[in-house]
Amino acid sequence: MRLKSFMSIHSSTLLFCDRLPPKQPNPTQGMSASTMGFLISEEVCIGLTSGKSPVIFFMADEPSKLDVTDEMIAERRGGSGPMPKDMPKWMAVTITKIDLFSKWTGNVVCWITIPLILAMTYEVLARKLFTAPTMWAYDMSRFMYGALFMLGAGYALSKGVHIRADFLYRNFKTKTQGKIDFWLYLLFYFPGLIVFLYMTTGFVQESIMRGERGMDTAWMPYMWPIKVSLWFGIVFLLIQGVSELFKSYWAATKGLWPGAEE
Repeated sequence: MRLKSFMSIHSSTLLFCDRLPPKQPNPTQGMSASTMGFLISEEVCIGLTSGKSPVIFFMADEPSKLDVTDEMIAERRGGSGPMPKDMPKWMAVTITKIDLFSKWTGNVVCWITIPLILAMTYEVLARKLFTAPTMWAYDMSRFMYGALFMLGAGYALSKGVHIRADFLYRNFKTKTQGKIDFWLYLLFYFPGLIVFLYMTTGFVQESIMRGERGMDTAWMPYMWPIKVSLWFGIVFLLIQGVSELFKSYWAATKGLWPGAEE
């Protein structure tokens, strides 16, 4: 059973859900603009509004075709299934090794969230309870979030979770999608990242040589660590881009995304 949810609270309106048999295909019909909250496929939602009785909304039995398409169109590129048997061994090995490398980097980089959470929690408690704000928490939160974003970009690409505008692309045949991706990688992705890497290399070298510090806060931290993270993030994107290029080439010629689980 598929589960998707998001929560939002507006004014005094709160929605929460419990698992009940679906009854009504359109749970949002007649809802006011402020009635937002959990919207979960195959769930029943209960809306609470101040001064009114609870209202029960029943979700559709199955997610719509459009919902499934939006969710799966990119994920199939990051499928964990085996490579096609007729794919050249060198290509299959390259795709598999690069995807495993990106998965490993993602598993390592995700741990940055722990010190990020701890730093922000400490700052909030120190500021609100003891009136003792820190000089370093703001900078550390920016640095760690930036490092998490850039160092995890290659892993995100391998899983196909970067933002895409698929309102036209989703309707194309697999071969057409593969051709579009292949030429976009060749004409824009790799040239753009190579230029970006060249420029970033100069920024990192200059930052280290000058001992560059951040001038917008009292703590004035060194800037080269976050710039080094940016450099490595670009390298990870270039590496994963090779795998994605091979995948799109295979889709363009064979009409099937490698590793896509049927």
